[in-house]
Amino acid sequence: MTENQYNAAVILAGGSGTRMGAPEVAKQWMTVAGKTVLEHTISAFVACGAFSFYVIVVRPCDKERAEKICLRLLPEGQYAVAEGGDTRTASAMAGFACVPPAAEYVAIHDAARCAT
Repeated sequence: MTENQYNAAVILAGGSGTRMGAPEVAKQWMTVAGKTVLEHTISAFVACGAFSFYVIVVRPCDKERAEKICLRLLPEGQYAVAEGGDTRTASAMAGFACVPPAAEYVAIHDAARCAT
């Protein structure tokens, strides 16, 4: 991928935290160094400079929260916040459905892994 291509990133942030044993605070909403894990992940994608469009996939109850983060971190008109499904596959498909047809490449990433 290069900076001149129109590439999209689909960031899955729809987990509930049950596997971690803390459903009251899913990993993507935990604070690390003053920012949520989701904010760190989005910032890393923006910093790499290879993406023109971002899709953040969240649980329906987290959509407003994610939209506020996107307003701060992403250029207007260059992102979508999608509602995830009951499974990771369904969430990924919801994210892919929001990717503009012009995208040459699409990267998919788990928001809870902001350091990888």
